[in-house]
Amino acid sequence: MGTAWRAARRHDGGGPVRVGLPRRNLDAAVGEGARDAVAQDLADSVRGKNHDETARIDVGLHACKVLNAHDRVVFVTAEQMFLDGGLVARARDDGYRVVVVPDTVAQRLPRLKDIEGNAMFDLNEY
Repeated sequence: MGTAWRAARRHDGGGPVRVGLPRRNLDAAVGEGARDAVAQDLADSVRGKNHDETARIDVGLHACKVLNAHDRVVFVTAEQMFLDGGLVARARDDGYRVVVVPDTVAQRLPRLKDIEGNAMFDLNEY
């Protein structure tokens, strides 16, 4: 996955380096290992240990769209993990993969659809 992130860095010569994983690359990187790495990087962003790319809201949101379309996931914030631990545990017991996302990403999820047109599944939807 690190190679994919590094490949996403491109420079057009005139301005600052643009950072971001092109949508077609992230859509193509839907293998289980790639989804695991993206989910982990989103969770790491809460602790400040993520790649620069997932700190960008648009990249984080697109990663969530891909995960939502291909896995049984429920998106939660760190605060929800703490305050609603019982509900989070129940989601895991029901077979959902719990993905911790930053508050900035979580605030936008209810208004979005995934790459297949389905509603995003956060703890409020669960």
